[in-house]
Parts: sequence; C-alpha cells; structure tokens
Amino acid sequence: MVKIYGLVCPLSKEIRYVGKTKWSLKRRLKEHIRENKSKTHKQKWINNLKSKELFPTIVLIENVNDVDWIEKEKFYIKLFKEKGFKLTNIAEGGEGGGSKGYKHSEEWKAKASERMLIRMKNNPFDSDYYSKLNGRKRKKVVRTDKYGNKKKYDSIVDAAKELVELQKNKSLKQTCTSISNCLNSRSRTAYKYAWNYL
Repeated sequence: MVKIYGLVCPLSKEIRYVGKTKWSLKRRLKEHIRENKSKTHKQKWINNLKSKELFPTIVLIENVNDVDWIEKEKFYIKLFKEKGFKLTNIAEGGEGGGSKGYKHSEEWKAKASERMLIRMKNNPFDSDYYSKLNGRKRKKVVRTDKYGNKKKYDSIVDAAKELVELQKNKSLKQTCTSISNCLNSRSRTAYKYAWNYL
C-alpha cells in the first residue's frame, strides 16, 4: 500500500504539500524535517517554519494500491490547488517512479472531490481532527498552582500556547518540553505549576 499524505502548516492549518510514501507517516515527516540541502519551494517553507521553532504536521489523505498512486497523487494535487490551497508542489505529481497509472472515471473524481469538501467543512486541518483520524488521542492536562487552583487544557500544546503569551521570551516548543518533563516526572514543576494528565 502507498499512502498519499499532506503536510499541514501549523500557522494556517492548511495543507501545503501533497506527497506519497510507503513508509510510516511519522518516518516520512522526520525525513522532510531533517532534509536541509534541498532548495525546493517545499523545503524553503519547512526551513522557514523551523527557524520559528515550528514544524509541519502530516496527515493521511488516502491509502492507495501500488498501481493507483501516481494518478491519485496527481488528482489530489490538482484538487487542492483548485480549492485555493497554496501548495508548494512544483510538479503535478507522480515523480516517484513506478508504473503508469490509469485514468480515473468522472464518477470516482466526483466522489473524491465530495469527500474532500466534507472534510474541509469539518475543519479537517485542525490537529485534533487529524489526530482522531490517525488514531492518536490528545491527552488532556491540568495545571495546579501553589494554592491548589486548577486549570484544565485539552492538550499540552493548548496549555503551552497560553503560557507563551504570558512568558513572552519563551518559545512554544520550549514550553511544551518543560510541561512534558513535569508530566513525565523529569521535573517537579514547570513555570511554577504542577502538571498532571487528566
């Protein structure tokens, strides 16, 4: 099986790149983030995010068989461009080699387009939507101050975002790491709060 995937911008929450892989999505995302030498539009976008200590997320668009992937990758690149997404893909897709794909019927194209429209209406590029889609659950957390006052958050990232606004000199990544260290008993507190999973 081949996975058609999208790289999602953490700022705009839109897909900025469509690709294919036989690897796990986690491994493919790491490859994109590690790659530095490439001068492609996609890599310049990723490097720009990294300079701000941000990273794209990866989402599964569709699992396809080894024969269909070329046409399906091309189809989704074209579909997202037609819907106004600012993709960093330069080519129309199918550059990864393999045998020539077949042409999709108009019926298949209409159904695929309809599926993507439904996903877009449900705000599909929000990380919570895709974490559910990919089978990962966001863990809720609670922070407790020295007086015992508690505040709940849907995730470490949500808690960190609030703290970053208060601690103007801290980055989101650094704040998430500090909270995570406390949650995993590597430190007693983070930013003068105790942290626990709900």
